[in-house]
Amino acid sequence: MPTSKDALAGRVAEMTLALICVRFGDADRGIPGLERLLKLPGGRPPVTLATLRNDPRFQKLCEGKQP
Repeated sequence: MPTSKDALAGRVAEMTLALICVRFGDADRGIPGLERLLKLPGGRPPVTLATLRNDPRFQKLCEGKQP
């Protein structure tokens, strides 16, 4: 379900996909998904995946504005 059809379920599905990509070593696909989700209204999604900790792209996301 895309976020354009269901804002809540779509966000959960997109977050799940992004985290699965990262967990299985595809940060190049997962991080852009996280970046997109962070731009959506409604707050920041919870991301605590330790495998991203040292990725400079993830660190840049964490440095963004906090709610």
